[in-house]
Order: sequence, then C-alpha cells, then structure tokens
Amino acid sequence: MFTNGLFDVLHRGHVTYLAAARELGAALLVAVNSDASARLQGKGPHRPLNAELDRLIVVASLESVSFVTLFDEKTPCELLSRCRPDVYVK
Repeated sequence: MFTNGLFDVLHRGHVTYLAAARELGAALLVAVNSDASARLQGKGPHRPLNAELDRLIVVASLESVSFVTLFDEKTPCELLSRCRPDVYVK
C-alpha cells in the first residue's frame, strides 16, 4: 500500500484515512511532501506550518504506518514508478 500527502497539522481525518489504507494490505508506505514540494502546491507563502522533519516523525509514529519517506516533486509520480506498489490509495 502506498499513499502520500502533506500532513501539515495532522488531524483525525488523516489518522482515519491512513488506518483505512493500512487495512488494505500488510504494510503502508507514506510519502510526505518535503517543504520544497509543499511550496509547489500553492497553498501560500507560510506553508507548510510544520517543518518536513516534524511532519515525517508525526506520521511515522502512527501505528498504521509501516514506512515513511519524503519527496521533493509536486506529485509522487516518480516515486510511484520506482516503488511500484500493489495499491495506491488516494
């Protein structure tokens, strides 16, 4: 299982979504947008609110998450082509 997101200010919706994604398979890889990638999303000059390392650590601490990684691109397409997950959850 593979999913991705910014996860800036993690909330209950994120936690529920990641738990549901994990239920689809044995392991869940979560790709977190780096700070550079987040700025490419056009959400404003003050985003992300939390630094990439902080967001990575918080996502990694969730029981449903098996692995985390950062990506710098606007989309995770390159990472998806390298990982080739059985399921991409979005």
